[in-house]
Amino acid sequence: MRSNSHQKNLEESKKEKAASEEAKAKGSGELASSSKDLAQDIKTLSELHADCQSKAADFESETATRGEELKALVAQVSLLQETAGSSRVAEVVDQVRNLAAAQKSTPLAKLASRMEAFLQRGGANPFGKVVGMIKDMISKLETEAEQEASQKAFCDKALKEANEKKDSATTEIEKLSVKLEQGSAAAAKLKEEVTTLQAELAKLMASQQEMDRIRAEENALYTESRAELEKGLKGIQAALKVLRDYYAQQPDSGNQGAAGGIVSLLEVCESDFSKGLAEVITVEEDAAAAYEAETKDNDMTKLVKDKDVEYKQKEIASLEKTGTELTTDRDAVQEELDAVLSALASLEKQCLAKAESYASKVAKQKAEVDGLKLALESLGGASLIQRSRHLRQAKLQVA
Repeated sequence: MRSNSHQKNLEESKKEKAASEEAKAKGSGELASSSKDLAQDIKTLSELHADCQSKAADFESETATRGEELKALVAQVSLLQETAGSSRVAEVVDQVRNLAAAQKSTPLAKLASRMEAFLQRGGANPFGKVVGMIKDMISKLETEAEQEASQKAFCDKALKEANEKKDSATTEIEKLSVKLEQGSAAAAKLKEEVTTLQAELAKLMASQQEMDRIRAEENALYTESRAELEKGLKGIQAALKVLRDYYAQQPDSGNQGAAGGIVSLLEVCESDFSKGLAEVITVEEDAAAAYEAETKDNDMTKLVKDKDVEYKQKEIASLEKTGTELTTDRDAVQEELDAVLSALASLEKQCLAKAESYASKVAKQKAEVDGLKLALESLGGASLIQRSRHLRQAKLQVA
């Protein structure tokens, strides 16, 4: 910095000298003044040069002195650290032991015991050794916390996926079960309807058979009655013909009145027989027509009911087949669900207890780590450690 100032002053002096020479060239009247100024500048330059040399020597001396001071300070810090280590380890052991008791931590209790044993053995550099022990324990606890967090994340994800699979399989089983129940109910209803139809068909067939029997009996009676009526009618008609022929051949006979009465009676009989025969035929034709009509109705009813039974039986077979398929599907899903439940039980055994205590464990680990960090700070003090770091940096800069 002083060298730059010196150079600057030299340059300025040169400029002034040049200006003086220029002024001298302009007029001899200014020569004396310029010469005087030049002499003054030369004197000032000499003084500045001497001052710069003096300041440089002072700077070198101060730098050497500061280096020695820094070395002394570093040695002092090292001594303070060693002194702090010797005097504070016992206090830190108590801190760690109290922390172990408060957190009910076996590892911290063992750490306190190791620290105390090291202190009792009187090993070298207790500060560094104890700091290393505490740092190792902090690192171990932080690693365990990371592992716990990783395990917690795994458990949360695995439990969520397993429960989703369980819910999905359970829902699917419920759907299949509902379909099975609906199919079974529909099949049972159809079977009842088929049973009813078959009973109605049996009743219809029995009724038709009874109708066939009655019709056969009626027709047989009709045939017999008609034959008798026709035979009687023919007999009466034959008798009438004989009588009419006979009385026709004897017109003057005195029996015409009696003959007319007999003929009239036979004619009445003939009319009655004719009427009776006509009625028998009419009754037979009506009965036959009614029988045919009802038989056709029965045949149509039987055809419809037979087709209905056939359709329902096919539907029952289809429902039963679907039921078998649904049962197979449900059994397969049930096997999946059983596997999921088994895996879930294993996961719950592995994860649930830890999941329940995870928050408290994290809090405990944080308290342990924070306590150890406080113990670590109390060994050297944050300011002492920071000061040592600054001194090391300063030493490097001086070097």
